[in-house]
Amino acid sequence: MNRVPTEDCPPDSSTQPAPLIQEQILEEPEAEDWGDYVDSDEEPDVEFACEDINLYPRGFCYPISMVQLLKALKALHEAGIVHSDLNTANIMYTLRPLNSSIAEKYKQIGRPRKMKLWTEQWKDGELVLPMKPNEELIGDSIVLGDFGLAHKAGSPAQKMQSPATYCAPERVHNINPSYGSDMWSYVCIFFELYTGTYLFQGWGHASVMSSIVCTLGPLPESWRGTYHVGGSGDDTWYDQNGQLDPEFDLKERLSQLRPDVGARELELVVSVLRRGLVYQHEERITAAELLEHESFKELMSIYIW
Repeated sequence: MNRVPTEDCPPDSSTQPAPLIQEQILEEPEAEDWGDYVDSDEEPDVEFACEDINLYPRGFCYPISMVQLLKALKALHEAGIVHSDLNTANIMYTLRPLNSSIAEKYKQIGRPRKMKLWTEQWKDGELVLPMKPNEELIGDSIVLGDFGLAHKAGSPAQKMQSPATYCAPERVHNINPSYGSDMWSYVCIFFELYTGTYLFQGWGHASVMSSIVCTLGPLPESWRGTYHVGGSGDDTWYDQNGQLDPEFDLKERLSQLRPDVGARELELVVSVLRRGLVYQHEERITAAELLEHESFKELMSIYIW
């Protein structure tokens, strides 16, 4: 897996890819326990392990994660690269160094266990069960991974879309991914980690698109007829006389989801979201601009600055 370190990653440590070790499954002919341990002839290297950000509760390292992810995006975009598949499954917390014996490592993080490989789904299952989250082992940095759809800005891109809940609306209307589509995905992640729920709800691209329209208003008329995922789309999405649904109002949703924060903080969050949730991708705020934007800086100062 390719990885882009944030500025806060220590040099020559978590920025280095961990060596891969071939694992062998312990065979238990008479056992149906899919929790059997994974065995290895070598001592596993877990010095640079990472854990999926989804494993941890809302708000855990939230401000640091959002700043570091934005810095990683800024570095990518300044290098002329569009990620194209930004979602929470591709963001991982680093683990603190485990410079101890194999027995002590297993005591802290547990031994890997087998799990059933599901082959009926669109992709194969994983070899081992996910690690049980342990907040005490989490490091100070996040890692952005999965560059399978990344490409140079302006070059032809694959037609594959990112998961619906993070996918910028222009991408399902025959417009190539861009820096702006990465920023749309970023604010979706921003909202999700802040509230614990998706910004736009739905089971697929069509239902998520309906949620977007209810929240932000009608899509550009020029997009009509270009929707190419899961059918022809809904003509009401492009009705310029369409009305916003009060139940989808961003500030109202935030106040319900985060009753613990004050009015000023909610205003700052809405300000950040609005600058990324613009239909024309070239008009969205850039990663570099958001890092310097007063609303973002004031919001982060509540926690870390």
